[in-house]
Amino acid sequence: MEDRYSRIEHITQILFELAAGNFDVSCEPSKEGNEFDALLVGINMLREELRASTVSKNHLQGIYDGIVDLLIIVNRHTNIIEQVNSTVCSELKYDKSELVFNNFFDFIDMKKSKEAVDYILEELEKNNKVSGVELWFKNRKGRSIPTTCSASYIYNNERRADEILFTAKNIFEMKETERKLIDKNRELDIFVYKSSHDLKGPLSSIIGLANVAEMEITDNATALQYFQLIKESAERLQSILVDLSELARLRNSAHQIQTVDLKKMTEDILRQYLIDERLRIEIDFELYLDETPTFVSNGKIIRSIIQNLIDNAIKYRKISTETKPEIIISLELLADDSIVFTIKDNGLGIRSDKISEVFDMFLRATQNSKGTGLGLYIVKTSVQKLKGTIDVKSKEGEGSIFILTLPSLNDGDLQGEEDNY
Repeated sequence: MEDRYSRIEHITQILFELAAGNFDVSCEPSKEGNEFDALLVGINMLREELRASTVSKNHLQGIYDGIVDLLIIVNRHTNIIEQVNSTVCSELKYDKSELVFNNFFDFIDMKKSKEAVDYILEELEKNNKVSGVELWFKNRKGRSIPTTCSASYIYNNERRADEILFTAKNIFEMKETERKLIDKNRELDIFVYKSSHDLKGPLSSIIGLANVAEMEITDNATALQYFQLIKESAERLQSILVDLSELARLRNSAHQIQTVDLKKMTEDILRQYLIDERLRIEIDFELYLDETPTFVSNGKIIRSIIQNLIDNAIKYRKISTETKPEIIISLELLADDSIVFTIKDNGLGIRSDKISEVFDMFLRATQNSKGTGLGLYIVKTSVQKLKGTIDVKSKEGEGSIFILTLPSLNDGDLQGEEDNY
């Protein structure tokens, strides 16, 4: 009887050791082969399963902690956090025990992330995964932390998705760098605008004096040539300053949006060009314009875009008697109320190696160009301001096609500050 009690006590002690995580405890059966030995065989099998499970679990946790991004596993049905890695604890300033078994959304800044959360859950339902979503977490002190988040379902052996895996990268430093760059760019734009304004007066004086010199100098051809060169250089610099001022104003100003009659606007712009009898005779203009009664955008910016594109087509037309310059302007209203505006010409065209750079600042398509190299850059900046896109197709010697696509906007679509000037 005493031996029986001692063996029961021994088995009990083994179970306590296993519960404490000591898998090296001896639980080998005796050679008697009685019921206690059968029980010890079962306990021994359990011990090996627990050992394997614990090693696997520790190994998996090691992998989690080795990931530098935030990693969180959440129960899909209850939103309860089931697992986090050490990065989450470090970034949010919580112990693991304070995160696990708590609601995932308690650690999300829902004021900043409500739309992002709705989008993530919607995409998970549709595609089982989502990536690149800006999600703001909250740390212990209530400070918001911006991240780029990805999420995907975790499927069990029965192919049932009961968990969601969230991974997120802290982008606070990137956001700060971006903010500083925006501030620096704004300061630079203000400097450019004010400097341009300060230089306009002296340049106008130089141009005026050069005009007077051209009228008064009649007996010195060399001096007259020098004054003509001075005037041309001053006028070119004046054009650059005007374009830079426009660019600075465009970047830093917010404009009201309204319903725009693009058909009427385009006809009005073209009518201004046709006042010039020489252009009316030299160039064939063709218009194919849809009515755009519901289009909403910034009329002032659109007018500038259209004028720049038409100017560009006129500037780079072929001056020859063989082929008459032709500019075809079309305007199409799409089903979603966006528009496609196309300007096609049969002008000089653009070299294939320059097409990818055509919207760069200070790029001129030809060496003979007298432009500032800012026209198409301003067009691109203006299009981006209106949330649109612009593409170009061109072949040297045959002409170019500029394709402008603009969405119809809402009041909240144009963000910016009022003019600082």
